[in-house]
Amino acid sequence: MTTLLRKVHIRQLAATYCAVFLLLVSTAEADKAEDSGALWNEVDQLIVDCDTAQSFGNDDQIKNAALELWQLTDIPFGLRASAESCVSEYLDGEAIFTWASGWEFLLNDDDLKVLGTAVLNIISEHRELCSEYGDGELQVPVTAIEKVDLTGNNEQDTVFHLGKVRCSESGSYFSGSAGSFVYLIVEDKVTEFLARGFAVSYALGEGNPIIILSVHGSACGGYGATNCVLATVWGDGKFELVGTKN
Repeated sequence: MTTLLRKVHIRQLAATYCAVFLLLVSTAEADKAEDSGALWNEVDQLIVDCDTAQSFGNDDQIKNAALELWQLTDIPFGLRASAESCVSEYLDGEAIFTWASGWEFLLNDDDLKVLGTAVLNIISEHRELCSEYGDGELQVPVTAIEKVDLTGNNEQDTVFHLGKVRCSESGSYFSGSAGSFVYLIVEDKVTEFLARGFAVSYALGEGNPIIILSVHGSACGGYGATNCVLATVWGDGKFELVGTKN
């Protein structure tokens, strides 16, 4: 009888713990939904304020709304286009809100004039692909282009991060589970890697940059989620594969 009572007590405790857990989960989800609703209302009101100010030519009110939007670390997807329009109106230039980095400035015509042929060709190629996807507009943040010495000759080469580029009709058009293309550009020679992350290591000294790329797990003989790193160095006029390691 004692054993039976003990089993009943254990089942009652388990049922109680389960009910408490479900209550906590439900409360957390409700709080999350409430926070999302509050954020939506906040951003929506700022956009309304900005639109009203624009219609009356009230520059101070446009500035206030745009600055408040700029300080936000999250903006609901459905309101991003309108928020971007307000911020860009105040900045007198274009800016977008990205998933990964928040607000980003876009390259303008003057920026494009000083880019090398290889970078312009990459942008042109993907602008065409974007336009074929629901008449999308290619948006290239300033941070998509990184200057770094890739060869060890103390000259600045170019890295183009396609994953930071946005097609207006799709937030993830240029990225997937394997990452996105990273273009390493030395003079006008372009080498592309599909990667989730990029870094330069100087473990062997300042004159010996090692390019480290986080890649799909299959490159290390594993599954997609397996941690896998590829290392490459510049040698004999091209990037030589050092190896992969998980």
